[in-house]
Amino acid sequence: MFGSRLRLAIPALLGLVFLGFGLLMMVTAYHQDHPGVFLALFFSSSLIILLSLAVVFGLVWRIAAFEDRSGPEPPPDPED
Repeated sequence: MFGSRLRLAIPALLGLVFLGFGLLMMVTAYHQDHPGVFLALFFSSSLIILLSLAVVFGLVWRIAAFEDRSGPEPPPDPED
């Protein structure tokens, strides 16, 4: 049970790392003097941010769905 959540949490954490990298690239883009470099950094960082947010959102969604499925087990039937 914990292993399957961990299997989903590790890529989610990696997605957060890429999100931070994309935000760092976005800030770097606004400090560029050359317009071509600005455009390349701006659009590439936007794509990295978009993809990493989609990955993190999807994995968090799967973790939440896994939590719903693995709720408390019903009590055993006393007649058995």
